Amino acid sequence: SLSEPKTPLYCHKGTASEATLVAILSARAKTIREQRDGEEEAGALMARLVCYGSQQAHSSVERAGLLAGVRMRLLDTDKDFAITGDILEAAAREDKARGLIPFCCVATLGTTSSCAFDDLKTLGPVCQKEVKIVINP
Repeated sequence: SLSEPKTPLYCHKGTASEATLVAILSARAKTIREQRDGEEEAGALMARLVCYGSQQAHSSVERAGLLAGVRMRLLDTDKDFAITGDILEAAAREDKARGLIPFCCVATLGTTSSCAFDDLKTLGPVCQKEVKIVINP
């Protein structure tokens, strides 16, 4: 018989694409558990979830969001081709005002198209306040 392990398991992923998909799926499941009240169907809640990434991110980031069944919002970047805390915060506030639930930010460290690094120092505090989760593929 299978039983729950006493310690967390490490789950190795073969590619960054797989890791991104698993991370978004995990963030989605966590958010649905935390946000769901007795009345709202999980599907209705899922339709309001929004995940953020950079316009500069690899196409696998957007694909992972599509496979996870969530909205992907690819944000415009600053002059250095990076998303910053200010950019993310503005998007999250706009989406909350529209009734959406920001739940995930896929931060990119060395984009395929421009080798840009998203600004983790400013994204971190915004994610803790607005989004709650940061993923670094």
